[in-house]
Amino acid sequence: MPPSVIFDETYYVPDALGILKFGSEHNYSSHRNGLLARGDPHIFTRGGEFVAHPPFGKILIAAGE
Repeated sequence: MPPSVIFDETYYVPDALGILKFGSEHNYSSHRNGLLARGDPHIFTRGGEFVAHPPFGKILIAAGE
């Protein structure tokens, strides 16, 4: 397991995980990087997220997850 979460992983991986869990991007904790680095998927808070990029790339990441 990598020791930290870097660059795009800090945004795209949680968004993809939100798509898997909720069907769309979802709000997540500001502590998500540490949680993900430990393998803890419990990163979400209430509500949907403001989405700046189209979802298709994140859907492909979700398929890999």
